[in-house]
Amino acid sequence: MTAKLWDFGQTYSCLRSFAGHDHSITTIAFTADNMFLTGSRDSLIKLWEPETAQCIHSFRGHEDWVRMIRLNSNSRYLASCSTDKIVKVWSMENKALIVDLRGHDHIVECVAWASDAAVKVMQIPENKDIDVLIEGLPIILASAGRDKTIRVWYVNIGACLFIIDGHDNWVRGLVFHPLGGFLISVADDKTMRTWDMINQKQIKSIHPHNQFVSSVDFHKTGPYVVTCSADSTLKLWECR
Repeated sequence: MTAKLWDFGQTYSCLRSFAGHDHSITTIAFTADNMFLTGSRDSLIKLWEPETAQCIHSFRGHEDWVRMIRLNSNSRYLASCSTDKIVKVWSMENKALIVDLRGHDHIVECVAWASDAAVKVMQIPENKDIDVLIEGLPIILASAGRDKTIRVWYVNIGACLFIIDGHDNWVRGLVFHPLGGFLISVADDKTMRTWDMINQKQIKSIHPHNQFVSSVDFHKTGPYVVTCSADSTLKLWECR
């Protein structure tokens, strides 16, 4: 029920601990200004100040376990998903809930913000005659979970753009290609799949592990994807 801050430069020692949650902490995200957020099985999301180890704010709204939290590229918006089957988008400026994204019919395991490059290649409808929650450039978020589907959301209007079906078991991880156009997903069906965001279809599927694939991430500047699995291995892949 604690988070710990580590020196990752020289000593690799624990600098301080952060206590305040009433259940397991299962997800962490750093903000652009070097604070960080924690999500817990106690249904809360907390914002921490590293120097003082003080909780600055608690985001209350989920009714069950917060499975994952992710900030968009400029840390203006926070996305969270939960066992309550809801994806929430929050404003980091005023710490307020912007929108509930409802549609999944099972636990939502993961969320991923689309990069600016990904948004540019996607076909985003105009906001004419639609109530807009967030003005400005399109903001796109993907979510997935135990209903085996991936949902791509147009956050500005709080609507689902499209649904991707293809996995045969719980979807555990999502990441957008940094250059746009593609989404990578991993699941308990032991596959890693690549989806074309323009045509909304699968273009590649491989079996990277012998057991459930639990997480995936993309290198920010190089053509490399990393996956990890219940088979106790972590694998690095080159994209060609």
